[in-house]
Amino acid sequence: LTITASCPMNLQYFPMDRQLCHIEIESFGYTMRDIRYKWNEGPNSVGVSNEVSLPQFKVLGHRQRAMEISLTTGNYSRLACEIQFVRSMGYYLIQIYIPSGLIVIISWVSFWLNRNATPARVALGVTTVLTMTTLMSSTNAALPKISYVKSIDVYLGTCFVMVFASLLEYATVGYMAKRIQMRKNRFLAIQKIAEQKKAGMDAAHAPPPGPPGEGDHAPKQTVSVASQNCSTIPRGHDAPHAQPHGVTTHQHRNHTTTKSHGCYRRSAFSPYSLRILQSTLMM
Repeated sequence: LTITASCPMNLQYFPMDRQLCHIEIESFGYTMRDIRYKWNEGPNSVGVSNEVSLPQFKVLGHRQRAMEISLTTGNYSRLACEIQFVRSMGYYLIQIYIPSGLIVIISWVSFWLNRNATPARVALGVTTVLTMTTLMSSTNAALPKISYVKSIDVYLGTCFVMVFASLLEYATVGYMAKRIQMRKNRFLAIQKIAEQKKAGMDAAHAPPPGPPGEGDHAPKQTVSVASQNCSTIPRGHDAPHAQPHGVTTHQHRNHTTTKSHGCYRRSAFSPYSLRILQSTLMM
């Protein structure tokens, strides 16, 4: 007798799940008054051959029992056998877990790249996001369409969030760097405007230039005046009148020193101012 049976599975912990499959033998039309079932050899009636192997599962163990079931049509005899399987993770570890972990590590490489290397960081982030999306789609395509969340969905979802976060981190860093550069440029512009205003104010308060005809290369005379009644005569000009009482003039090269009542005052005049001072003394 060969039986092909189906086993409903709970994939909540896939691919680290364990499944318990049931095989039940029962009469459809005869009640316990007509027929009773029992295992001939007791606990050793059911055996699993060591040569039996499955590519994705391993048999952990089995057990058998005899039961009596009460239905509306009467009581029935039933034989039940339970076989427990555990899924082998080798395939999923090689095809899903290790590649997705490596993709996450590759996405972290962008943290060590220069933030100005925009093409490299964007290409790396987008590539890892698309790779994770493809891996998630191919994994779910090979599984039954179920409505609850599986363990592998949590793992792949976490990997996808980390990869996407690395791309989002670069976008945030680029935005913050742009904001900081804009603030620096605004500060430099304000500082430049302030310097220009200061230069304009200094130019407005500067002394007016000398009269026309007096170049910047004209020699300047330095005059030292002693008191309020002190006067000076520039070098190279002879006074037609006598000097005022109490005023003594000493002429030196490029400057003139005038002494009055034993005190000195030193001041700088242009040749034009010296001519005016000389005219005043001659009056």
